[in-house]
Amino acid sequence: MATAFHLEESAMSMRLLEGLLLVVASIPWTARAAEPWEQAILDRAADTAVADARDLRSAHGKGTFVVRRKVRDEEEGVWSEGTFELFWNHGRCRVDLHLTRHLVRILKPGKEGEERVDLKGERRVILGNEKSGTLVTFSPRIHPTGCQVEHYGSLDEAINFAEFPCRHPAQLWQDVLNVDRLIANLDGDPIRLFDGKDGRIEGRYRVKNSKTTQGAFEIDPHSGYRVTSHAVFVDPPVEQRGEQRLVWRQAESVWFAKELHLTERFGGEVEIRTSVIYTTFSANQKIDDAVFDLQSLEIPAKTRKLDRAK
Repeated sequence: MATAFHLEESAMSMRLLEGLLLVVASIPWTARAAEPWEQAILDRAADTAVADARDLRSAHGKGTFVVRRKVRDEEEGVWSEGTFELFWNHGRCRVDLHLTRHLVRILKPGKEGEERVDLKGERRVILGNEKSGTLVTFSPRIHPTGCQVEHYGSLDEAINFAEFPCRHPAQLWQDVLNVDRLIANLDGDPIRLFDGKDGRIEGRYRVKNSKTTQGAFEIDPHSGYRVTSHAVFVDPPVEQRGEQRLVWRQAESVWFAKELHLTERFGGEVEIRTSVIYTTFSANQKIDDAVFDLQSLEIPAKTRKLDRAK
């Protein structure tokens, strides 16, 4: 099971991700676009984000994830990796994780310092929606039944404590595109657009109430004016604090984010690189409601059940 140290580290990572002032909104951009042509492109991107959320009604997919961590000058190493299977239907979600590597630091009774333990082989199943979440962990390390059930107040909480590296498994782009935040966090300067690489359009902005923080993002006309990257910089000197990149594809004529790549940097001391990649993905297919029920899992008798929602 995850230790308090590792959960604190995961929470710090999640707070950074939430604070990266993410891009493209479903709210009006008029007050911040300086030129009509810029306004038109931003409106197109905003409309596309709304359509993507509307058009994906259900999903089933399989994929891989890997988290690589580097501390100072140490060689980068794999911190966590595994495979997952997603079932999603109108906000109901199930993510079935199989960990092939998952390092945590734990305190051993009677010993000084910490010991690194690999929780490989664990299976973690996340179930829930915006109102409730459940995490079921299957592991030989859990005594006596090899299973534990934890109930949370939301799917987001269950995903966080399962340490799955994205908060919106069916719509990875929402881990990059927080549609409500960009405008609220702009300073007096408008969003400015420029010609980017390979036909993409680059947007730049300065963060509200900050003299040193600015952001940049890319919109790709070839993928229907969807945002493909976002980064936050601090100057002087110009230092990239975090970056998210997306790879878009179509399934059954519905656009989806096939790949999500995140880079997070913590004060020059720690760098964490995360990749979530779908190997298969089908959209708007029938999903059996039974897969979202706890009863669909073989929970051993006398399994410990914890209420974390209180």
